Amino acid sequence: MELHEVGKRQIRQDALAKVTGEAKFTADYLAGRTGVLIAKALYSPYSHAVIKNIDISAAEALPGVVRVITAKDLPGRNGYGLMKFDKPVLAEREVLYAGDAVAAVAAVDEETAKKAVSLIKVDYKAIPGCGDMDLLTGEGAPAYREGAPSNISSVYTLVHGDADAAFAEADVVLEGTFATPTVDHAYLEPDVCLSEIDPMTGGLVLICPHHSVHLSRRTMAGVFGLPESRIRVISPFVGGGFGGKEDSCFDVEGICGVLTLLTRRPVFFELTRDEVFRETCKRHASKTKYRLAADRDGNLLGVQADILVDKGSYVGIDIINLRMVTYCAGPYRVKGARAVGRSVFTNKPYTSAMRGFGVPQIAFAVESMMDELARKLGKDPFEIRLQNALRDGEESAFGARMHAERGLGLPECLAAVREKMRWDEPLAQPGEPHLRRGRGIAAYMYGTGGGSRGEGAMVGAQLQPDGSLNLEVSINELGQGVIQVMSQIGAETLGLTSDRVSLTLSDSASSPDAGFTTASRGTTFAGNAVIDACTQIRENLRGVAARHLEEEPEALAFCENEVVSRTDPEKKCTVAQAAGWARSDGVCTAATGSWYAPMSTMNRDIQGEQMHAFAFGVAGVEITADLRSGAIRVDRAVQAIDVGKAVNPLQVEGQMEGGGAMGIGYGLMEEHFDRGGVLTNTSYHEYLIPTAMDLPEFENVIVEKANALGPYGAKGVGEPPLIGFAPAIANAFFDATGVRIRQIPLTPVRVMEALEAAGKLGQEEKKSGTPV
Repeated sequence: MELHEVGKRQIRQDALAKVTGEAKFTADYLAGRTGVLIAKALYSPYSHAVIKNIDISAAEALPGVVRVITAKDLPGRNGYGLMKFDKPVLAEREVLYAGDAVAAVAAVDEETAKKAVSLIKVDYKAIPGCGDMDLLTGEGAPAYREGAPSNISSVYTLVHGDADAAFAEADVVLEGTFATPTVDHAYLEPDVCLSEIDPMTGGLVLICPHHSVHLSRRTMAGVFGLPESRIRVISPFVGGGFGGKEDSCFDVEGICGVLTLLTRRPVFFELTRDEVFRETCKRHASKTKYRLAADRDGNLLGVQADILVDKGSYVGIDIINLRMVTYCAGPYRVKGARAVGRSVFTNKPYTSAMRGFGVPQIAFAVESMMDELARKLGKDPFEIRLQNALRDGEESAFGARMHAERGLGLPECLAAVREKMRWDEPLAQPGEPHLRRGRGIAAYMYGTGGGSRGEGAMVGAQLQPDGSLNLEVSINELGQGVIQVMSQIGAETLGLTSDRVSLTLSDSASSPDAGFTTASRGTTFAGNAVIDACTQIRENLRGVAARHLEEEPEALAFCENEVVSRTDPEKKCTVAQAAGWARSDGVCTAATGSWYAPMSTMNRDIQGEQMHAFAFGVAGVEITADLRSGAIRVDRAVQAIDVGKAVNPLQVEGQMEGGGAMGIGYGLMEEHFDRGGVLTNTSYHEYLIPTAMDLPEFENVIVEKANALGPYGAKGVGEPPLIGFAPAIANAFFDATGVRIRQIPLTPVRVMEALEAAGKLGQEEKKSGTPV
């Protein structure tokens, strides 16, 4: 199929507005408004405590304070969450982490609101908090969460084939324990909300950066005591989310909306950076005991995994353990697998979705072990991965059948990275004896969509009389480029140029429910729905144009804003003319489109079809390790990803580089520390993320193995780029030093401890590659 818009490198429509500062984010809607109250909240300083009393009298008496609220003032349910309504808007009897809000204030200005919060007195009975999963799951562990035996939030067990038999016939068995850290989403825009009364319905209008406006409305209706139809949620441009604003938006919306309902005034509530660090959700820390079985030729036979993930204080999104057991064998075939994933309540901030959604945690274990297996057997790291890669018709460890027509591009990704890294040439070593260079790779697969039953998307489309198209899509613009991608898909389907397409930013009052803006699902799910809507309009136009041009409908082609006969090019009209004829002929030029993935068939053993298609990728790095300081520098970063079809290659490369940067941060520096559950690094002076000075220039290869179920062959690409870099860095460090580190990030302190434990400190004069 010849494509005219899809596959083209086009500058995104919102680019100029963003670089000039004209794009409006939530806080910008406050500009020029008067009479807006400013909200602030009081948060618990304890990671666990009983609330004995709250005295708000001094705060209420402060001039300029309009309202002070505690849990008893809430108009509806005191609880919210994506999977369980267990996180309180305002804690009433107990706080479970140092970030639970206990009271909130609405005042005439920010200074007064801050002063009022400082005047609220809370009498706590502190209880020792704990952020250590092992201490909370071992024998005699204190039961700190009611209704959660052994502090376990959820358990998922994957059973595939006969793992015991697979290990029994193995020639090689490897095992190790791997740990990944609690990580912050580190988005630029803090969590923020502007709420006001809807004068038409008496309900609420909430302007807030989101991952799903419809999910927000469903979740918060009970908190506000309102029907969903009287809640309107608008998500303007979002200054980064990475999964976090799927949950953390509720932390500001609940307080902000309640204050508006009680005062009947517009309210603005924005967290400080310190509050974002302390109060909002994080990536799950994990600990995985991993075993791998193979024969002497390097064929994988089985895997076993015992996984703990840190749930933090509330349920949030509690399927990261499910995702980890699902991908316990990575992109490889195995005869048998058994993996148990337990989610553990701690007194740390609650945890939720973050880019990669559990796959980065398990991929660190899988790909480290694949590297160990290759070295144990004297195999090439690329060849052992290629040898075991899932092929057409084979079944994954989670019971999903692989389909070539949906794109299985791992072999091409391996070949592309190998060639670009010049893997078969020796790696030059620096002259300084304390420096070592090494290289490593990691491979992965990642499903497009969440894999839940009935997962789909709806969109709206309307062709205007001048031949321009409006799309109403509730997939949020988080910076990933949904505006441009949907415009190109709509234009391709309707025969327009993409500059003739406009997209309405996510608004629950006008945009049909397209589901979450997560799980790398936006392009595929909403894109297919756009195709459906635009196809309906196109076929209506086809009949109209055929009558007016006196041509057979099937002979007409739509391209570059025209409708042209394939058999007689003189018979043609513009799309605008056809739209005008449709209007005068009483033919509809608007449609609602939808697309639903094949129904999930996953059973209790985590076997069956979940995601309809998978992205495959390979990350490769070259690093320099300093044996004196423990510092690691990434000199080269190469990646290849099978994206199905790159709707806009320029934006795909942007996703690859952004995700790659986060992956390097995950591998080298990003990590939250706590003391008794209370986070201790809550600023960017202490919580480190990569800057331009820490990153190499990314070398990206787009592999296109079309997905027959995707829009013009596309698959998801938002999350996969992060997954491979942390294990690739760990593998490169081993290549450089002969020391295996099974905990990320590989900080200088952790590196020096590992070198000392291996007896390799003070031996810099030894040459790289020789035993020391």
